[in-house]
Amino acid sequence: MFHYTIFAGSEAQMSPKGFTAVTLFGGAELKRPTLAQRVLTLEDEEPSSDGWWTRLTDPSRNTVLTMFGSTELLQPTLMEEYSALRSLISTGVLTPADLQTRLRTLLAREKKQDMTTITLFGAFEDTMPSRKRQLKALAQGEKAGLIPPNHRQRLDEVADAAPANGVEVLGQLVAEMA
Repeated sequence: MFHYTIFAGSEAQMSPKGFTAVTLFGGAELKRPTLAQRVLTLEDEEPSSDGWWTRLTDPSRNTVLTMFGSTELLQPTLMEEYSALRSLISTGVLTPADLQTRLRTLLAREKKQDMTTITLFGAFEDTMPSRKRQLKALAQGEKAGLIPPNHRQRLDEVADAAPANGVEVLGQLVAEMA
């Protein structure tokens, strides 16, 4: 999938693989895919790392090119992640055990860079939601009945923790719901 922004501003949802965004003389706000989207596209084979040129030109990687502009990547909130992962279990797409395994594999693989970014005369920022935004989303989810109070409390605790800690807790909570 390609997303071009030239002399303008735009927003887009990134796909888990093969997404290319080019921003020239403008601004783009890109929303990263959820964990649920990423675990569904997880391949059994370990990705190869034959060198920088292969990583740069691999069509399955996400690539962001920014020239004379700015690009901001927005991470999903814990509530968005929880909802998406829970739907994988409730619809039977994955079992709780499969989900846990795939999340561990995803975390191990993403310690390596999962995308290529090139910025020339511009700005690039990968943004985590603020604690305030996380807590607001969790409160709204609880009020709407999407998340039980005890799960909300556990996610409140990791709202500003390292992403890996949040993923681990999300996996445990979603598995408990099964």
